[in-house]
Amino acid sequence: MVTFNKILVPRDATKSSDRALEYAVKIASDNRECEIILMHVIPSFPTLIPSSKQGKIKSASQSYLHDVYEELESNADKILAGLKLNWSRDSDVPIHTHVVIGGNVAQQIVGYAKKHEGI
Repeated sequence: MVTFNKILVPRDATKSSDRALEYAVKIASDNRECEIILMHVIPSFPTLIPSSKQGKIKSASQSYLHDVYEELESNADKILAGLKLNWSRDSDVPIHTHVVIGGNVAQQIVGYAKKHEGI
């Protein structure tokens, strides 16, 4: 039987990622040395935004972008904390959360896994 030390579970707001977390908890429950890293990536998005002046487009300010990303990070942290609490209550599996802001989602996930080789 294959054993794992860590399982990285990237999460978006889909049922598939919920099922992936459920499956990861099941695998980790069978191995007392295993932990789960529940990860969410907030992708970069265009800095051009519509203006209220007849369909014109303007560049978003750094302050505006900072506020948007801060709000998205706060929401992601709350969602992951809730999932962690729910699953930790039902199992003895240690679950850690990690939110990444910006960049390409796939590249951020792969980069995290490579940086933390035990995953």
